[in-house]
Amino acid sequence: MMSIKLRATAYRKACRTAVAAVLLASALLSGAAPARADTEAPNLLVNPGFEMAPEENRPIPGWNLRGTNPAGITMEVTDSMGSEGSNSLRVVDNSTTTAVVAYSDPIEVSAGDSLLLRLQAAQTTGTVYAGIRTYKKTTDDVVNAALSNKFVTLTPGTAWTEYNLEADVPALGAYARVLIYSQNAGKGATNVDDLYLRLSNASTVEYELTNLGAFIHNIDIARAVFYKEPSGRTLAYATLQALPAQLLVIDVDAETVLKQITVEDTVYGTYYKGEYLRGLAVQPDGTVYMTGTPTNLFSYTPGEDKVHFVKKLPGAAVYDLKNGPDGKLVGGTYNKNIAFEYNTVTNELVQLGAATPDEYYLYSVAYDANRNDYYYGIGSHAHLIRYDRDTGTKTEIPLPPQFASAQFVWDMSIVEDKLFMRLSPGATLAFDLQTGQFESTNDTVTSRLVSPLSPDDDKIYYTAYSELGHYDFSTKQYTRLGVDTGFDVNGFTFAQLSDPAFPGNSLVAIAEGNLFKYNPATGAVRSVPIPILGEPSGLHSAAKGNDGLMHVSAFVVGGNAMYDPVTGERREYSKQSVGVEQTVPGSQTDRIYSYKDKIYYVTYTGMRVYEYDQALPWDRQSVAAPNPKYIFTASNVGHQDRGLAGTVMPEEGKLVIGTVPKYGFLGGSLVIYDLETNEREVYWNVVDQQSVTAVTYKDGLVYGGSNIWGGLGIDPTATEAKLFIWDVANNQKVFETVPVPGKKAITELIVGPDGNIWGSAEGDLFIFDPNTRQVVHRQNLVTRSYSSAVWRDTQFVIGTDGNVYGTQANQFFRIDAVTKQKQLIRNAGKNNRLAQDDFGHFYLTEETDLLKITIPGLIAQPVGARLELSSASLAIGERAEPAITGLLDKAGRTIEKLERRHPVWFTDNPSVVGFENGKLVGKLPGTAEVWAQTTIDGTTVETNRVAVTVH
Repeated sequence: MMSIKLRATAYRKACRTAVAAVLLASALLSGAAPARADTEAPNLLVNPGFEMAPEENRPIPGWNLRGTNPAGITMEVTDSMGSEGSNSLRVVDNSTTTAVVAYSDPIEVSAGDSLLLRLQAAQTTGTVYAGIRTYKKTTDDVVNAALSNKFVTLTPGTAWTEYNLEADVPALGAYARVLIYSQNAGKGATNVDDLYLRLSNASTVEYELTNLGAFIHNIDIARAVFYKEPSGRTLAYATLQALPAQLLVIDVDAETVLKQITVEDTVYGTYYKGEYLRGLAVQPDGTVYMTGTPTNLFSYTPGEDKVHFVKKLPGAAVYDLKNGPDGKLVGGTYNKNIAFEYNTVTNELVQLGAATPDEYYLYSVAYDANRNDYYYGIGSHAHLIRYDRDTGTKTEIPLPPQFASAQFVWDMSIVEDKLFMRLSPGATLAFDLQTGQFESTNDTVTSRLVSPLSPDDDKIYYTAYSELGHYDFSTKQYTRLGVDTGFDVNGFTFAQLSDPAFPGNSLVAIAEGNLFKYNPATGAVRSVPIPILGEPSGLHSAAKGNDGLMHVSAFVVGGNAMYDPVTGERREYSKQSVGVEQTVPGSQTDRIYSYKDKIYYVTYTGMRVYEYDQALPWDRQSVAAPNPKYIFTASNVGHQDRGLAGTVMPEEGKLVIGTVPKYGFLGGSLVIYDLETNEREVYWNVVDQQSVTAVTYKDGLVYGGSNIWGGLGIDPTATEAKLFIWDVANNQKVFETVPVPGKKAITELIVGPDGNIWGSAEGDLFIFDPNTRQVVHRQNLVTRSYSSAVWRDTQFVIGTDGNVYGTQANQFFRIDAVTKQKQLIRNAGKNNRLAQDDFGHFYLTEETDLLKITIPGLIAQPVGARLELSSASLAIGERAEPAITGLLDKAGRTIEKLERRHPVWFTDNPSVVGFENGKLVGKLPGTAEVWAQTTIDGTTVETNRVAVTVH
């Protein structure tokens, strides 16, 4: 655990080394010794390092080019060089009549502000300037309508050079932009990167940051491929989910991990890493290639101890990578379903174009060597495409009619002139490449791929829900074998093993974190854990339970954990700590809610909800009473898949959730579940063709915020997000409005400190009066404009001082409850999720870690404790349940369930009453007083005394 005190509002790239040194020094000291570090003010620019992925209508988010494709004028992001990160912005003027003008999105400023600009430039030729210009309105012409213009001339040269510029905002100035530009009559070009624009008079907030570290660890292997060395030894190469990802090199016979290599590399000062590696292929010489999200392609040469960055691939994500002909790799990308071919010999990358004009995912690929064709599997509306490498022709192969509504074509393999594929939702097909006919089966293949052809017979192997099966080419039959693999398989091969129980050729597979072996001749089975420790998983959500415990969940790989701010204790329920069978099912827990002494996990996929009774042991495998237990889903109404917003209505005893549908569907729902009667109500399409991504509750009414996007892979039909009101008693929508015209999504709603409804629509705060049903306040918080699906963004909580604290766009900020003035606290976040404990400490998820932020003056201190008993009159041998509530000095705050936090019990008459396993027990007739001492955040307090009579 590391702790540092900070005064200022941001980290940024230039100070990461210094901060990292401070954190390392803190880590080397015992405890969490505070240190003080000064950090820079927030960067006002969007996409200052040009690392953001292209958006639908914004090739370069945050940046614009003046004019409509003027001849000789270009602006593009290039990955050929970068001052920091992978990319830089290349601006070129090859015209002697028109200037190039690249300019930022407008930045809100005030008259009298002082702006400071710092940037890096390289490969500069001719005459190019960098400047700050100010304007009255956002619509003012960037060249001709500027109120002021401060600029610096970039010096011609090849090396990265730093430039600094200061400009004051004049009277009437309301907006500023950064420009990179040339002259009409001259030519010039430059690469710019690492731009940093700030207010020189930015306000500061002092706070202490304590890094509580990683909470959830998993062994989650996404893909596996195999290679037989010339010596005959078979190696498995497997990608382990982590930040960054890891490459495992496994000797399948010895069952040992030979190497565990972090997938990262630095080339000419630019750092590259791999995350969520789903594309994995091994060449005949044993060289392994891997890619995923981001689309950085890496290679690994057998025997080395590191991977090498090879090339940036197109798109935002790569989901599959296969060997093509002559040392070529073929893959496909999200979000434009572009196919590509990479030549491992010449290092040439060829983009083969979009597989289909209207879809987003080119999810799977396969190569037919007999006909020199590629096959593409498409989503989120399933298509199968054949690409003729000889002619460049694309041909769609219609799927059988019964699969017309399928969403994805997953995991394709070609064996013996048959193309095997999985469809989503669950279906299995084989396409005969000779006859052009499909075969289907009622047995659903759930392994990522099928095996190679058995060397001994005409069969390939697969798993179906962790049961091994095979397909017989001679009979065209799928048969399950009754062999439990423990998990579904991510990669198969056949190998000769030294174990005499596995003679001849044995099937070898990687299944989750296990190495699985099966001998078809003898039926011998062996499954052993791969000898590695789990890697920290990225955190996805954070919330406080009613007992004061902080709950977090992990992204993609699942797992949950708790942290007790009172005692510092933590618990972890992940694949690494308790095994997959004891974890909450699903890819991830999207949201966490608390009602009475129970926790509710809303999981993806299928929008399933699980109830965890904290009074009972965690035991998912209990036959009689699994805990947490599944209670309901909304997937059977309008294809709902994600529950990304919600709240508990304590007076009603109900949980309300807003949902987003599956890939390829529009129309979310409002789900209301009675936690006392276990009755579910689902109101689908509550806002026509929109999802519900913000929810709060007040006085019998649910306030919901919509989102024009549905599941991924389908374009929205609506254009503006709505605020609606739902009457819980009458089960009907009673009001609907557009709170901020032009905004496409509302991602947060709370009941504010003034009793109004506070919401976030893209980058704007709006405040809605529930009495007049009017928006009474609106202001911009961050520069934010959604051009593709954003379901979760802003979070608000009310601090102990009555002000609103929030996170958005990697910022942590405070909004004054009265003046509505925003004050930035921290600007170094990475996809932060926000929560607050009973003391008033804030918690931010930061990749794999949980950060605890303490702001002086906000923290409630313990002032006592209250003891209550379920009964003060006991028979001999009868027990009473105690309850201890901690009392804090701010806003009537309390901490529940302190009886679970190791109190010390006392009685003035131990012969009358005793204590067993945290309960009071009547021993002999008489009267006694009982009380307890408990420690709250380092302070020991004593409860009141309660008189108990035993009769």
